[in-house]
Amino acid sequence: MPSFVKFLLFLGVVAVAIATLTRFKAIQRSANSGLYGIRVPRYGTSDPLLQQAFATNDVDAIKRRLSQIPRSEIRRNVVDILANGPTAKSLDAILSAGWDPHGSRRDDGPLIGAVSRGDVQVIGVLLRHGVSPNSTGPGGQPPVLFEAVRGPAGQPSPNSAATVLCLLDHGAKPDIEYKPAKPMPDYPSTTRPLIEAAKTANYDAMKVLLEHGADPNWTPPGGAPAIIAAGGSLDTPRLTAILLEHGARADATGTLRRLLSEWRFETITAPALYFDAEDGDAQSVKVLLSHGADPYVKASNGKTAIEAARGDALTYFRSHANTQSNRDYRIIHR
Repeated sequence: MPSFVKFLLFLGVVAVAIATLTRFKAIQRSANSGLYGIRVPRYGTSDPLLQQAFATNDVDAIKRRLSQIPRSEIRRNVVDILANGPTAKSLDAILSAGWDPHGSRRDDGPLIGAVSRGDVQVIGVLLRHGVSPNSTGPGGQPPVLFEAVRGPAGQPSPNSAATVLCLLDHGAKPDIEYKPAKPMPDYPSTTRPLIEAAKTANYDAMKVLLEHGADPNWTPPGGAPAIIAAGGSLDTPRLTAILLEHGARADATGTLRRLLSEWRFETITAPALYFDAEDGDAQSVKVLLSHGADPYVKASNGKTAIEAARGDALTYFRSHANTQSNRDYRIIHR
């Protein structure tokens, strides 16, 4: 092959390489606004300057750009997107410009998501712009305060107490009730945030609710008050103590379904002391007795707390048998 042909082939290869590299760099430069010059929506807009302002929470730049572009440049879901990231200031700016704080579906999805994550900044912004702190989600979901105390799948967020406090400070009702459209069989048809906080052993949320006036003695029809709902966890003694400090009755009674054996349940109405003794929770038994709980009150099955006691709770009763007066403790020597 003649040398000049080789040279032409070489130049062709170099030209193709340069063109490819140039195109690649052009694609990189336009990444924020889309491949091949097509602008890709980010933060609910296709406008690159507004995207940058949202990304950096630059409120002045957001206000300036909003005055320069048509409203059609911003998508309906902009509030949903900004409420779902570290863009609380950008969210505040877009809401101040007139966007709907209830979200694109008007179902308060932005607030529900922020409460689920424990994002207090976003929650505060949405509440200041008119979203109700007692809002319920779509499909008969409970008020957002329930989401704050029990979290997704019964796992409260680490920021749960601050979330509850934020909602309460903006007008959430500490004793708001929730009635599921289809309650589970044999379970109470009504509940309150304090009951749910007790069930999930959310001590910090319970403390905030109690300090804001939640009733520690409220009992749902066919259910149990918080001092009984708090049973069965490693934190029960601490939960019991704070409820008693805020006026819970040590002799409060309630109804629970207890597992007897595989597929066998028993519905029992009894005092808190009975259930803690049956769980073998000596520390909670001690706390309740020190606040006047009576170990001789009979449950609906005819047993007292002493007769139902197991494990450490039974040991505790036995160790105190000789220190009691005017009571028959012989039963604990079984």
